[in-house]
Amino acid sequence: MPLIQCPECSGQISDKAIICPHCGFPVRDGSISTRAPRKARKRRPNGSGTVVKLSGKRKNPFQVRANTRIDLNGYPAYDVIGCYPDRVSAEIALAEYNKTPYDPKDRKKLFSEVFASWYQWKYKVPHTNTGKTSSQNCMIAAYKKCPSLHSMTMWDIRAQDMQDILDRAELSHAMLEHIRNLFRQMYKYAVQYELVAKDYSQYTKITKEDDDTQGVPFTMEDLRML
Repeated sequence: MPLIQCPECSGQISDKAIICPHCGFPVRDGSISTRAPRKARKRRPNGSGTVVKLSGKRKNPFQVRANTRIDLNGYPAYDVIGCYPDRVSAEIALAEYNKTPYDPKDRKKLFSEVFASWYQWKYKVPHTNTGKTSSQNCMIAAYKKCPSLHSMTMWDIRAQDMQDILDRAELSHAMLEHIRNLFRQMYKYAVQYELVAKDYSQYTKITKEDDDTQGVPFTMEDLRML
């Protein structure tokens, strides 16, 4: 089957095609062979989305699509970001989306809400259940030591906010370890589900000296006496 070049998107199409299957451009209105092909657009990086011109007469024919997930067969799937009246405005919208490719509602989730969803995701139960394991009790205790973060949006929390908690003198070294472990696990979860743009927990540290009891409980003389 002879192939020709679409004057709109430069894709290869059949010379019998009525519209271009790639961009929807009508190619049977005139002699396509007499029209000078347009300069091919620079190909976008994989996964950065695309602009597609829909077929038919539409007020906003240029559709912006973003690759946001993987389907059940393991292939990239897309979400429609919006439709625009011309290609320029569609390209601008796609560029703006790629600057911050996150759902705006996810930026409003509080630390407390992310903790609840993370806890259920990790332990498969709500954090209000009974019969908790030692690990669950440690995470809940660590969470209760972070009241200043509970009402903050996860998106807005920075390393210094967490470091202020890890620098509290009244907390034991063991509790600080639990708190930092909680931060690391929650951020790993939040990054995976695009609830934050960056893992700020990696920049925190425990500055307090280890106050766990060291040494032997009895001297050799004590042992001989016993």
